[in-house]
Amino acid sequence: MAHSATKNRRSAQESFGAAWEPFIDSEVVCTMTALAIIVSGQYANQGQDGIALTTAALATVKELFPYLLTVSVLLFAFSTILSYSYYVHLAAGFICGQSAVVRHGYNLVWLATIVIGSAASLSRVVRFSDAVFFLMTVPNVFGLFFMANAIRKELNGHCDDLTTGVLQMVPLAERSTLLGNPISGESDKSLISDKA
Repeated sequence: MAHSATKNRRSAQESFGAAWEPFIDSEVVCTMTALAIIVSGQYANQGQDGIALTTAALATVKELFPYLLTVSVLLFAFSTILSYSYYVHLAAGFICGQSAVVRHGYNLVWLATIVIGSAASLSRVVRFSDAVFFLMTVPNVFGLFFMANAIRKELNGHCDDLTTGVLQMVPLAERSTLLGNPISGESDKSLISDKA
């Protein structure tokens, strides 16, 4: 949903960029965390959960690192709350309409879930999140099945543009803005050819 709000001419181009997110998060960050736990010897503390093991592993390097980890976890939790709020807000608006009653009702329900999630045990929150994510796979699998031809055409068109060196660019007037001001320093060409 976040990537659907971007401004580009080819959805496949955005999809390739979006594919880096789970790779960096799941492969790079998780692998480095696991290596830190293993190298520090904290993997032997089987009574601790993931964040406690990571904190103990980083504390073996420098006393300041657990505080940096705490700040990182807080920022990650806050950004997760914001992004999930955005996703559910879009879905609620699509299903129930964009009225003020729907928006305010959604905000109250969302705030209540934050309080309930904070009071619940981590295992229950993880199980609930996994169940909700699993339920979201059902409409996504159907969507992929029914849109397979359109997805293949989009992907083939993007690969053809990459092969020929011609990528369709978003006109300057339609590009994203930074604090309401157009981003300057870019040409207004609708097509760019890269012969390099």
